[in-house]
Amino acid sequence: MPTSGSTFDSRTHSNGTPPLPLFRPEAVLYQQQKSYGDIILIRPLSLTLLSGLAILIVASALAFLFFGHYTERIHLQGALIAAPANANIQAELYVPQRWRSAVHPGTKLLLRCQTCLPSSAEQTGLVQEISNTPLPSSRLAGAGPSYKVLVLLQPQAAQMLQANAPLAGTRVEAEIPLGHKRLIRWLFERSGS
Repeated sequence: MPTSGSTFDSRTHSNGTPPLPLFRPEAVLYQQQKSYGDIILIRPLSLTLLSGLAILIVASALAFLFFGHYTERIHLQGALIAAPANANIQAELYVPQRWRSAVHPGTKLLLRCQTCLPSSAEQTGLVQEISNTPLPSSRLAGAGPSYKVLVLLQPQAAQMLQANAPLAGTRVEAEIPLGHKRLIRWLFERSGS
């Protein structure tokens, strides 16, 4: 019981111990820090932009490999050969045995001459005949058996080459397109060999 002249409230204790605070120190500290605001971590725009750009580049490269095509070509080498006075100019080319089935009489070729004048450096020709027996491998510096292909130049091309005075034995090259293939197939063929 309280004595006369003294008041009793929650801050005073009968045993003389100091009074307890109204709130715990952790709650007071939280209220002080809350007034500063909440901490929010935002990713920088540059990281998002770089990640998006890297994903776009990888997706573009994969799309290019899966949907892209290329044209496989056979490269043939040979030379112009002497023809009779009234005949058209002919070229003798050599096709490796593995590409023999891709070359047929009537196939159009684009012949390139490195030593000819620029106006007649590229001419079209038509495969006239292909030998049935392979030539010895020593003929083409160890390239394996090859077949001789006789190519007849178009009349306009022959006239242009005769005007530029090509010599028999002039080196020529030709390309035959084999068709379209997917780039991914080319990549695996290259890595497998």
